[in-house]
Amino acid sequence: MKNYYLILLFIICLIFFLPFFLKPDLLAIKNNDLGRQYVPLFTFLKDSIFNYKQIPVWRPDQMMGESFIGNPHSSLLYPANLFFLIFPVKLASVAYLFSHFLLAGVFTYYLSRSFKLSPLPSFAAAIFYSFSTKMLLHLSAGHITMIAAFSFFPLAVLSVRKILTIGVRPLLGVEPLNWIIIGSASLTFIYFTYPTIFYYTVIFIVVYWIYDLLINLWQEKNLDLRKIRNGFFYIWIIRYITFSSV
Repeated sequence: MKNYYLILLFIICLIFFLPFFLKPDLLAIKNNDLGRQYVPLFTFLKDSIFNYKQIPVWRPDQMMGESFIGNPHSSLLYPANLFFLIFPVKLASVAYLFSHFLLAGVFTYYLSRSFKLSPLPSFAAAIFYSFSTKMLLHLSAGHITMIAAFSFFPLAVLSVRKILTIGVRPLLGVEPLNWIIIGSASLTFIYFTYPTIFYYTVIFIVVYWIYDLLINLWQEKNLDLRKIRNGFFYIWIIRYITFSSV
């Protein structure tokens, strides 16, 4: 049943983006950030790699020149930029957006399941997040890297929830290590695509951790110092790996 909802989520995302796959200009050639900024940006990236055989660090054709690697909109180190190297830039823009709408739904589904929701409500939450007013407005405005950052937010929160659930188990082990890697990767991808959302995500994670401690104190009438120590250790490791990566 779980796989059925994930397949249905894929089908819904595909149907939504199918007109744009068939005619990418409907999405890529608009008077918004995608048409004005990102298509030229990723066209420059592709030309630099294929025509000049180099990874661009400077963009000379923008005003009097600007740092390309230092421009957060270029998200130069983000792996999904491979779309723009494999496909024509306009089609790659559609594939990029489709994949991140899908990822947002999948990650929200699993985050909802971590709250012990059944598959159907979790599927509903995935749809409501992926196709929320905010995501659709950013799609209309052409904010593709912002959409990418938002798609990893549920995964970052899920990793923290899993780590806090591990609680008092041994500090070193396969399960905590897996979620440390997942949490660090999700935060790193958020930073690569939209640093502002990264900082908001970090603030949210810290607030959520404090909330979790207060809820446990209220329910159990006692603070488990070992759980606090372990949670702090895991979150600090995620923070250390993330900032080492960026």
